[in-house]
Amino acid sequence: MPALKVSAEDLRKAEKILEKPYPDGVDFTMEVVEAKKALRVSKLKKSCVETEITAIGIGELAFVGMPAELFIELGEQITAESPFATTVINDLSYTCIGYIATTEAYQQGGYEVVSNIYAPEAGNILLKETMDLLKSLYKTINNIKEESRTT
Repeated sequence: MPALKVSAEDLRKAEKILEKPYPDGVDFTMEVVEAKKALRVSKLKKSCVETEITAIGIGELAFVGMPAELFIELGEQITAESPFATTVINDLSYTCIGYIATTEAYQQGGYEVVSNIYAPEAGNILLKETMDLLKSLYKTINNIKEESRTT
């Protein structure tokens, strides 16, 4: 998953923002969330974050494990395009790498987008990899069914 890029200027701004105390009665501000994100991105050792997607297929049923909180539109697209009759997605199945937003969500903003460290194309990459995994799994299951019929 490609991470956002953070400039030296972004880091200086983030550090200044984080020096200021929170206003009374406020737990967080979007400015602080964005500043903390910049610091997290700057500490990454690579320009991408590796993660795993898991899938289990039983007949016409597939279970997909995601280590993230997918935007609903991505989940709906996976279930709609899956070759399986029923596909169940389990978010946060074995760890949490954060929110995975749609490209459109980056233009709309909001906490989930402001707080996540991924480039806008990350959701499409995760979608493609998930679909490739499901198609491969479906093909494997059907090949096994065909082989068992002929033996």
